[in-house]
Amino acid sequence: KKENPFAPKPAKPVWTLDADKPKYDAIFESHGPVDGLLDANAARGALMETGLETEKLFKIWELSDMDEDGALDSEEFAVAIYLCECALGGEETPDALPADLVPPSKR
Repeated sequence: KKENPFAPKPAKPVWTLDADKPKYDAIFESHGPVDGLLDANAARGALMETGLETEKLFKIWELSDMDEDGALDSEEFAVAIYLCECALGGEETPDALPADLVPPSKR
């Protein structure tokens, strides 16, 4: 089947966290990012506030620090907090990040 040339084009790739990003950004900003990043200590503090055990936070960090620079930008931080919320709600943390959780800028 050929594409309908009148079909609306999506403005940008959909990201599962788009709707909650402002909430996550507020938390991110409250921890004092420098040059758009929370360094490992600042990010650690923010994630420790969730009350999750260290083993879970270790796995969440591995999934969230997508560029493996030891710091979290606002998109990586949003993924981390989202995964923390899921874990706190009783969900298993995935072994690999589902495609819909990967920010469009990192796909």
